[in-house]
Amino acid sequence: MSNQVLRKLLHAGLLSALGDDDQRRERAEAASDRVAEWLGSDGRSQLAASLIHSIDESITTINHPVLSFADECLLEQWPSFRNAFAEPPAELLRATVFQAAISAAASDPTLEAVLSYVLRTAETLKISVGRWQEVVRGEAERINTAVEKRLEATWLPSPAAGKLRMPPMPALEESGDESSDLRAFAEKVGGNLRSQLEAQWAVVGATQLRERLLWWHLAAYSETLKMRYVEVEATAIRCIAAAVDVWRLSPAIAPRAVEHLLTATVDSTCERQVAVSFVDLVEAWQQITSDHEFGVVDGGLVLAALSSGDASVTGSTLPETLTACDVAAIVYRDLQVLRLLNETNS
Repeated sequence: MSNQVLRKLLHAGLLSALGDDDQRRERAEAASDRVAEWLGSDGRSQLAASLIHSIDESITTINHPVLSFADECLLEQWPSFRNAFAEPPAELLRATVFQAAISAAASDPTLEAVLSYVLRTAETLKISVGRWQEVVRGEAERINTAVEKRLEATWLPSPAAGKLRMPPMPALEESGDESSDLRAFAEKVGGNLRSQLEAQWAVVGATQLRERLLWWHLAAYSETLKMRYVEVEATAIRCIAAAVDVWRLSPAIAPRAVEHLLTATVDSTCERQVAVSFVDLVEAWQQITSDHEFGVVDGGLVLAALSSGDASVTGSTLPETLTACDVAAIVYRDLQVLRLLNETNS
């Protein structure tokens, strides 16, 4: 696997635990490859939390399962590494996991979309990445660009051609096998027709997606709560319900424009900067989930914290308050992450 993240950190002098020892670097890369294999298979549900723990500079212990696993993998490659450090090298293990998360998603568009959502949530939560900021930002931009590029086929499809291109008709009188020539001609016509129909349906599908979302935005009505958002007194419930409603209207991988539409709708129904406490969010989430089933929360970030009532579940303790728009965007992304991870596990 490519280990470009580890090398970028080394080139920038941001991974002092490895120093200038190529053998140490190779062992860290081998351990990262092993963690990446796990994140791409049995450890998929840990991908989101793993990424957050790997980039958060405040993480100085290896209490999280993926950091402990990285510690074991590094020990396999470097039997004496614990003798080289007085305490577990948290920064080295975080770098190993960060590289592993990027590698696991490199050949899997679904996992790459998961990382895209998680990195945006990390930015919203203002998780401090410290001196890794340039490397983390570069990876986030690269991943977001790749995901948005693939989304063009769904959200910005090329219109179908106005006319069906017909292949040249075979000269049957000159052929010794007329049925073979006709079959080849029919296959070409069928292929062209299928391409035209697929292009047309892509345009129709994109239009329907936009119509559903715009209608939701204009109506400002919650299908989850069966009432208009302005009629919901609790801001926390309003934000979570809006996120759930948009999540139900969206495909699993959606452009950032959907998040902007979501926050614009929330902004229009309450003060944008109104603060929502973590305690209120926990109560709101429990109230909504008591009536609606969203599946397991294993694999999410904020939703795992809301379900457990433990604000430290993400690694860093969540802020005591968040703005209404940030709450809606974060919950929506987490629901998308859970959908993607559950789909790949089913």
